[in-house]
Amino acid sequence: MIRSLFSALLLTLAVIATPLSLMSAWGSTHLLDTAEFTTTLTPLAEEPAVQEYLTTEISTVVIDTIAEQTNELNLPSGDNDGLTAALRALAQNRATAQLTEIVEEYVGEFVASETFATAWSNSLSLSHRHVIAIASGRQDAGLTVTDDGILNVDGGALVASLRTYLEERDIAVAPYIPEVDYVIPVADIGSVADLETSYSLLSWSGAWLPFVAFLLVIGGTLLARWRLRALGITATCVAIVGAVLWGVLVWGLPAVAEQLNAIRAPQNVVEAALPLVLDDAVLASLAVALVSATVAVLAFLAHHVTRRREDGHVMAAE
Repeated sequence: MIRSLFSALLLTLAVIATPLSLMSAWGSTHLLDTAEFTTTLTPLAEEPAVQEYLTTEISTVVIDTIAEQTNELNLPSGDNDGLTAALRALAQNRATAQLTEIVEEYVGEFVASETFATAWSNSLSLSHRHVIAIASGRQDAGLTVTDDGILNVDGGALVASLRTYLEERDIAVAPYIPEVDYVIPVADIGSVADLETSYSLLSWSGAWLPFVAFLLVIGGTLLARWRLRALGITATCVAIVGAVLWGVLVWGLPAVAEQLNAIRAPQNVVEAALPLVLDDAVLASLAVALVSATVAVLAFLAHHVTRRREDGHVMAAE
C-alpha cells in the first residue's frame, strides 16, 4: 500500500514537472543564450508593427535633439531648400511639421533597409549580453536599470547607424543628426535583485528539471504494482497537459500579450514578437503531447497483452 502511494506521488509530481521542465528548457535556451535569442528576434526587423514603432521612436529623438541644437547650427542664409527652411523655422520656434515629415520619411526608409536589419541584429546581441551581465551580477555600461526598476537599452547606436546610412546616400539631413544619449525602455523588472533571482532560477531549472521529471517517471513506474498501466496513465496525463499548453500558446497569445504589462512596447509590437519567441515552445508542447499519447497507447496495449498472458497461465495451471 505504501509503495503504491509513493508511486502515485512520484508520478503525480512527474506530470506537474513535465510542462515546467519543457518551458524552463525552452526559456534557458531562447532567453539565456545570446545567439539563439538574436536569431529568434532578428526577423522582428521585418515586422510592419515594429518598423512603425521604431520609426516613430527614432524620428522623435532625432527631431528633439535637432531642436535642442538648432541655434548652434550654421545654416546657409541663401539656401531655401525644404530642409534648410524647416531647420530655420525650427530655430525660430515655428512649426516643425515639415522637418518631422522629412525625418520620418528618411527614418522609414532606413528602418526598412538591410542596413537597419544588420544594426538591429547587432543591437539585439549586444543588449542581450548586457542583460545577462546584469543578471549574473555584473553591471554593464550599455544597459542600465533605473531606480524605479526600468530596464533601458542604449539606442544611440541605432541613431548613429541612421546617420551613416544617410551619409552614404548623400541625404542632406545627415549632417544635422548629432550623437545622442538615447535609451529605449525595455521592461519593468522590479529590481536588479529580481532579475538576478529569475536568471538563477531559470538557469537551474532549464538544466536540471527535465532530468528530474524523467527520474520521477522512472521511479514512479518501477514502484507501481502494474508498471505498464501506471506508465500509460502517467503518459495520458502528460499528453493532456501538453495539449492544453499547446492550445494556450496557439490560441491564447492575444490574452498573454495583454497581460505582459511589464514590456515597455505597444501591444501590437508585443503580439508580433510573441509568435517568434514562442514558436519553438509551441512545437515542443505539441511534440510532448503526441509522444506521450503514443507512449500511453503502447503502454496500455502492452499492459492488456501482459494481463491476458498472465490470466492464460493461471487458467492453464488450474
